[in-house]
Amino acid sequence: MAESPKRPADVSRAEASRIVKPAKPAGAMGETARAADSVPLVTGPFATLPTQFGRYRIEKLLGKGAMGAVYLAHDIQLDRPVALKVARVSTSGSAKLIKRMETEAKAAAKVDHPLICKVCDFGEIDGIRFIALPYIDGEDLKSYLKRVGKRREPDEAMRWTVQLARALKAAHDKGVIHRDLKPENVMLNPHGEPVIMDFGLARRTTGATDAGLTQGMILGTAAYMSPEQAIGRAEGIDHRSDLYALGVMLFEMLTGEWPFTGSAIEIMGRKSVCEAPSPLTLNANIPPQLAAVCHKLIAKKKEDRYATCAEVIAALEAVDLKAPVALEKHVEFESAPQPLEFLQEPPAAPVWLKPAKAGEQQRIVSPILRRLEPLTQWWRGQSLAMRWSVLGGSGFVLCLLVVITSVITGKDGAKTKSEVAEEAKPALARSLEKPVRPPPLTPVQDSHAKTSQAEWAKFLGKKVVEKNRFGMELVLIPPGTFQMGSPTSEAQRQYDEGPQHTVQISRPFYMGVNEVTQGEYEQVMGTNPSYFSKTGSGSSSVSGMDTSKFPVEKVSWFDSVEFCNKLSVKDGLTPYYSLATVTRESGSIKSAMVEVSRPASAPGQLGYRLPTEAEWEYACRANMTTPFHFGSVLNGHKANVDGNHPFGTTTKGKYLERTTTVGSYAKNDFGLFDMHGNVWEWCDDVFDAEAYSKRSGTTPDPRVTSGSEDRVLRGGCWLNYAGDTRSADRLRFTPGNRDSDYGFRVVCLGVRTP
Repeated sequence: MAESPKRPADVSRAEASRIVKPAKPAGAMGETARAADSVPLVTGPFATLPTQFGRYRIEKLLGKGAMGAVYLAHDIQLDRPVALKVARVSTSGSAKLIKRMETEAKAAAKVDHPLICKVCDFGEIDGIRFIALPYIDGEDLKSYLKRVGKRREPDEAMRWTVQLARALKAAHDKGVIHRDLKPENVMLNPHGEPVIMDFGLARRTTGATDAGLTQGMILGTAAYMSPEQAIGRAEGIDHRSDLYALGVMLFEMLTGEWPFTGSAIEIMGRKSVCEAPSPLTLNANIPPQLAAVCHKLIAKKKEDRYATCAEVIAALEAVDLKAPVALEKHVEFESAPQPLEFLQEPPAAPVWLKPAKAGEQQRIVSPILRRLEPLTQWWRGQSLAMRWSVLGGSGFVLCLLVVITSVITGKDGAKTKSEVAEEAKPALARSLEKPVRPPPLTPVQDSHAKTSQAEWAKFLGKKVVEKNRFGMELVLIPPGTFQMGSPTSEAQRQYDEGPQHTVQISRPFYMGVNEVTQGEYEQVMGTNPSYFSKTGSGSSSVSGMDTSKFPVEKVSWFDSVEFCNKLSVKDGLTPYYSLATVTRESGSIKSAMVEVSRPASAPGQLGYRLPTEAEWEYACRANMTTPFHFGSVLNGHKANVDGNHPFGTTTKGKYLERTTTVGSYAKNDFGLFDMHGNVWEWCDDVFDAEAYSKRSGTTPDPRVTSGSEDRVLRGGCWLNYAGDTRSADRLRFTPGNRDSDYGFRVVCLGVRTP
């Protein structure tokens, strides 16, 4: 969005930000499982081909991408089908695009291997650049895995990896590095063999250079690019980058996941500083030898990977798929998981495993974890009511004492599981002498929100509204279920608001009664970036007003995360987020690598964080299913929006053209103010337009961690039309973006009171 808070009065938010929230094209397939390419998107029109294009008869369009379009054509001269790739025309990046097409043609022509797609023709007709490739009547590996399931049997995954390694060897032997190997660039031919396509990012290790094309750029797709590619050092990229991508593909086929997940910037940041996990962390049934080959392929340092494709092929061919899986002899825990995991947020990823040193006989379960296992198994088998009873009872403290005593005094293997369980029983029994039944997890629309709040507060021994040490008010949000998204009948509904589906919020949490104010932000961060402040660019609009109670704005998602961490530390809690590789611009965080703190490395109660998108909508709706928590009509009188463009009525209302004091409008049934309008509120989730369609049945506590580089904002703002502030409306922006209508509110599981 523009720096100025103004926008044309006759343009709605949905229209003004069409590039941010585009209408879904008919028949389009959303690609949300893959991180975005880091190559800048080429803009401009697609070339429209005539029925007869030189020697080629155009039959149909096969697809369009960032760089151009692909047509099925018939080569009249040689009487054969071909795939004709044509570039966009009149583009701002046309010179680089043409260079990439020329690179692809020359690189593919240089290599002769049956599993590398050859180039039949390359040239220009009527000003349109093209490449003609053999037409493969099949589907790409990415589509195949999406259709049949990413996790494949070890023999199938290994067979394809060997075939791809042999094809890469032929390219590397000719001095050609692919640099963009990924499932969508691999076609499965009618014989089920993988054929490597698209050498548009290829680089020759001898002869011509592409330095002018690639120097300083990060090329490839984040999930598959090597760590040396992720940091943008072209001179450090060699054939071992292709081996890394091959290893990621093998990892994906063995586990169904990538080694690193998140947005593109998060993935690149993690792989540049962290060692990749073993595939055994996600699938313990992988043959150990195959897992070891995969793990070596994706080593962070290229020197630790295989030196050549020949070595990879030899290692894979030596794998015995029938060898017994003896996991305990091959891996160990890098760190023992937190045994009392119910006290923490769930970890963002499985506990990492690292390979054992050669010749060592190591166990997957440490002595400490062995002694804690009976207690954790008992806990996982209990109902929610029983868990809350233990958590709230004095016996919980005794349980901890038993655990600590067992850890300190126990000898390795000296006590059996039954002995440890017997020691734990007295404390557990005392804690359950007077079990208390928690309120039911009923659909919130079927019970009054305030009643549910009061029942849960009584059960937990807490207040409905608590104040932290800074005087910030937070209100208890009880667990429950609700219908997330909007019904198809709702006016101004956007495609990414459906399908409507049932979501369960499984545990209570506290949420800020108000959006974080300028005064609160300045108290914690020592600065106030807001546009509508006494020293901000919009000071003339708020002259004489007490803006300390206005919501803080012009904060990025990263700034909001940093605030949560600093507030947690000042409040004696463990920061929820971990930030690394931080870059700043004008005092604001522009980019960073952000991870959720893992319980094993972050003991103590995790602190403040941003609400998930599901938590936000659940809290916003309270007990309502209408577009707003107060009904179906809004014209600026019940929320700070552009009342000149009302929703559900023709009567115009107020338009302040600025933010205003938090709590100026009526609160919802949970006691939350400004859930509609004032400022957009950053959420924890990565934006995924197709997230809702991937869910089935009742989804518990959804949190989206992949799909794009953008983060979600909810609630609308002061300059939006009323319809853009509905409970189900969603906005996306890059996490480093700042504007005069972006703010946030915080949540946490518990509040430290003064």
